[in-house]
Amino acid sequence: MKIKNFFSKFFYKYIPHNANFVNAIKLLKANQFGLSVKEFREAYKHDKNKKYLAYLLSASSSFHNVAASIDETINLCREYKEVFGGDRVFWNFYGRCWLDVCEKDFLADEADKCFSKAIEISEGKHADDWYGLGMVRQFQQRYNEAADCYLKSIECDSTFVESQFRIWSMYQDGFINDNFGIEPLKKSGKYLMDFDFNDLDKISRREVIEARKIKEFGTIVFRNVIKQDCFLRSLKEEILTYTATYDYNKSFIAPYDHAPSVLKKKIQKIIDNKIFNKLLPLVSEWNDNGWKPFQNPSWWLQYMPVLDKESQILTGNRSTTPLGEIVGRPSGYATPLHQDNPVNCQFSDWQTFWITLDECGPGIAPSIRVLTIPIRSPIDPLEEELGRINSVKANLISIFFDKAMVKIKAAPGDVVIFGRYMLHQTFYDSNMALPRNSIDLRWVTGPSVPKEMLYL
Repeated sequence: MKIKNFFSKFFYKYIPHNANFVNAIKLLKANQFGLSVKEFREAYKHDKNKKYLAYLLSASSSFHNVAASIDETINLCREYKEVFGGDRVFWNFYGRCWLDVCEKDFLADEADKCFSKAIEISEGKHADDWYGLGMVRQFQQRYNEAADCYLKSIECDSTFVESQFRIWSMYQDGFINDNFGIEPLKKSGKYLMDFDFNDLDKISRREVIEARKIKEFGTIVFRNVIKQDCFLRSLKEEILTYTATYDYNKSFIAPYDHAPSVLKKKIQKIIDNKIFNKLLPLVSEWNDNGWKPFQNPSWWLQYMPVLDKESQILTGNRSTTPLGEIVGRPSGYATPLHQDNPVNCQFSDWQTFWITLDECGPGIAPSIRVLTIPIRSPIDPLEEELGRINSVKANLISIFFDKAMVKIKAAPGDVVIFGRYMLHQTFYDSNMALPRNSIDLRWVTGPSVPKEMLYL
């Protein structure tokens, strides 16, 4: 079997490709998703090649993820299954696609078949397969069977914290009678790295590999990325002026798209000189292989005011907001714990770049706190009404992960980078005397399907 897999991988990686496929690859790497889908379809029409269909699936998944649609991706998975069968990686991906379907359209039997097939092929050796099957059984209200699946997931990988959380939360909700000794996390983990931007040229290849691993499921802090000079001061003043015109969701957040052109040009200067030239090549393997970063539309400019000690009111020079007024916001936090891109079936490399323009942290100004334990799947707060299966009350998420969170202390010009599943939130304390201004930028790089399906 191993010899067969080796020759199959060699064959699909090195066979000559037709002109449509070659052109489609260029378009896909340049984020021309719609055009690349057409070219991949043409290539596959002339040559029923497994690799061509996998690339079509990746391009379509990227294209429809932008449009928040999963239907075409599932249809292509069905075609792939009918024509080529599938290995464990494919069946797991197909199952994860079903986990992204709205609850009202979720076909539990189909998802069950996907994860069960993956488990059968791998002889139950992968934690992610058992977790997926547990999610299906939990949705079907077969809670004890779901717990068994989650426990098998933990047997495969003791660090698979999602399975631990699912068992604990089902116990808290009264769905199972045994928590199997699982309690809320008790300490922080190791998924947090800290670099000085001025030392980037000294970083070893081993550190680069470690940084990419940490960034995917954790957090990297880069110090001194933007110099504290007149450029930074003028940038901060312009953001203050612009965000004063917004009161988005009572969080003082303004969309980047509507910002004045002068402000955009200054931020673009940071993107070109610091992020694209220095940081992105370090944290993304796909940047090395010619994949152009795709801008996620959710870019924000933020102003976080101070907290009045007596009234517990968020107060700035423009308006006030009662702390915890919005459902799901525990006292002391401006946002509930959340993930920036909680999508099950996207395997592209997500990067959130959070840039502070003020000194911030405990006792100084509002900052963010981040999870230091790896999470590899979405966890949907019930209050956010994302519509997928097995949403969980926000307070249970907060209780379980609280001790594994770390509060970031940062100086003006520092950049915090993390992946799509990393839980985080803005925090306050009563000793903070200063507000905070920040920039929130997000990119996606690389293919949407597992790279094993593309023979990369």
